[in-house]
Amino acid sequence: MENQEMPRPKVYEHREPRSFSVDVNVYNKLKQLLAAQGKNISAELNEWMQTRIAELEGTALNMAEHPSYETLKVEHERLYRKALQQYKLIKQRGTLDALFNLAKSLGLDDAEYGNVAEVAPKLLEQWQGMSTHAYMYVAMLQNMQRVKELERQLTTYILDNRPETATETATAVA
Repeated sequence: MENQEMPRPKVYEHREPRSFSVDVNVYNKLKQLLAAQGKNISAELNEWMQTRIAELEGTALNMAEHPSYETLKVEHERLYRKALQQYKLIKQRGTLDALFNLAKSLGLDDAEYGNVAEVAPKLLEQWQGMSTHAYMYVAMLQNMQRVKELERQLTTYILDNRPETATETATAVA
């Protein structure tokens, strides 16, 4: 059988390995810090190079305001999994319903989690059970708040970068 290459995933479609000489200590430190955030060094370097190109061309991008789609997806998945783990642990401890009911009575927006910062202190003050459960519940709410923010950013990115349909093209030409 011939030695055939496996097709590359679409995310790597326009990418190929390159060699660079870098300070080992700097590289290892950056790799470690990015791994703690669930990011990889290739994505980080691609973003940095895009920003640098824009700066050199005089069209500076603010990557903090427009992070790459892949970075958003990775962060969304990481935080969602973390919140799900917290949810399961609180449920196992038998305090999920009581914490949820208290949070709702304090006005928690459980659709968008937009008011977690206002509800959390009240919840911690009024909770009669183990404080550890309340802290874990607040951490879960904070993670879900960030998940919702990332979902809005992902949705915006997808809608802003969708291919034009034939109708849109015809309208633009007319």
